[in-house]
Amino acid sequence: MIVTAINWVAWFPFFLFDTDWMGREVYGGNVGDNTYAAGVRAGALGLMINAFVLAIMSLGVEPLGRFIGGAKRLWGIVNIILAIALAMTVVITKAAEHERRVSPGGTPLPSGHVKAAAFSFFGVLGIPLAVIFFFFNFTI
Repeated sequence: MIVTAINWVAWFPFFLFDTDWMGREVYGGNVGDNTYAAGVRAGALGLMINAFVLAIMSLGVEPLGRFIGGAKRLWGIVNIILAIALAMTVVITKAAEHERRVSPGGTPLPSGHVKAAAFSFFGVLGIPLAVIFFFFNFTI
């Protein structure tokens, strides 16, 4: 139960601040700027990608658990995926900041590489979220 509680402590800021993270950190905007608004829209697209991956993954949680060797092993693997993915927010943010620093002409929109990394981040987080929802629904 402690691991589950810590797990939800990790998910809460993701659900609450993911679009703001895209607007502020990845796109480099401030509230009210067009850049920030573009980042928030991109964050909403990232959430859609997350939901799509979650939907597809939810169909395969049970067979994947059997293939891997049980629910405990699957739970451990997705917690590691969650930790690595959440740590990648720092890497993605630093890459976006670096691009803005070295780019001439102010604050450009992030490159395709940074956007791809951010959208991949949203997609990868759909995997542990599907497993967490699966176990949450079947353990109550």
